[in-house]
Amino acid sequence: MSERQRKLTITERLILTYIGYKTNRNFKFFMTNETLAKAICCKTSSTKVMVNKLIREGYLIKSCDDKGRRQLSLSGC
Repeated sequence: MSERQRKLTITERLILTYIGYKTNRNFKFFMTNETLAKAICCKTSSTKVMVNKLIREGYLIKSCDDKGRRQLSLSGC
């Protein structure tokens, strides 16, 4: 684990691991914050804050598909 990743909380690391697991098999990650929160047993508002932080700090890449759905993927950092 890099020094940069050590600054993340356990829940933030869990989010990255979960998204990595889901996208590792070439699946697109379209989960809403509410669904992601249920999957990791966390509040929706907390999940939203953590996902936005991970995007802002460059751990996740946010894009939209042709239907306007949010898609998350790991940045590779």
